[in-house]
Amino acid sequence: MSDGPHKSLPLPRRWRDLAERAANHAFSSTEVSEAMLVAVRKEFGGLPIEKLRHAMRAGDQAGLFSDAVESDLDALRVACPGNASWNALIDCSIDEIRRGGIGAEALSAACEAAVDLKLRAVSRQIEEHYLRKESSRSAFSMRQRLSDSRNAVDTASIASEICGTANRSPSNARIRKQDGLDDGVSL
Repeated sequence: MSDGPHKSLPLPRRWRDLAERAANHAFSSTEVSEAMLVAVRKEFGGLPIEKLRHAMRAGDQAGLFSDAVESDLDALRVACPGNASWNALIDCSIDEIRRGGIGAEALSAACEAAVDLKLRAVSRQIEEHYLRKESSRSAFSMRQRLSDSRNAVDTASIASEICGTANRSPSNARIRKQDGLDDGVSL
């Protein structure tokens, strides 16, 4: 007997927890969104954002030397080698600089774009995995639940947590489990 397709999903545990909740219709879309928030916070929690802020000159007057900022950002890729989220954050930061963004506003917009990219990429990966392992019907259901959860997630507030403009939540956040007598499936 199989434990379900989420067990063989080639993603870190935080994303498999999200897939498990999205596949189980006993969890509401709010609970799936909660798992998505926890996974994103863990994904971006350990990244060296201060180095990125310094490279984007978020505290200073930036804008005159955008070419220098781009080269500084590109040099930051070695800070977390092989980390796709870090590379996406750097790419989004470079895009913001090229659009004319400066300082903290560009950093916040880049964080928001990177979070959105990561959520979309993981959603596609989970859906594709369910399409291979289960059926097209369960993959379509997974797509709908992940899309609804992604729409419910406030990427701007997550981005402000990541780039440090809001209270940063710990990267060791956990999904809240319902284990009380009054907890359970809502009726």
